[in-house]
Amino acid sequence: MAMFCALSVTADPTHAQSITSATISGSVRGSGELPVAQALVTITATTGVGDYQMTTSSAGAFLFGLVQPGSYELRIEALGYRPLVARTL
Repeated sequence: MAMFCALSVTADPTHAQSITSATISGSVRGSGELPVAQALVTITATTGVGDYQMTTSSAGAFLFGLVQPGSYELRIEALGYRPLVARTL
């Protein structure tokens, strides 16, 4: 089965010209646009900054706060679904 993700990336500049952190959030949906709970969501830094991992809520939502600036790969895995990968966030 296929799943899809609505994704939002926002930056939090504490100074006018520098971004110190960002937020990556989204919602994972499966067939019939039903939420996918307990999906494993991983963002992996392509620049070696760090990796972050969490599971979605019962509503299929996830939120990574205070993410270091950089490029990331997003991977979502859930039982009964094919993995979903988005490169270069």
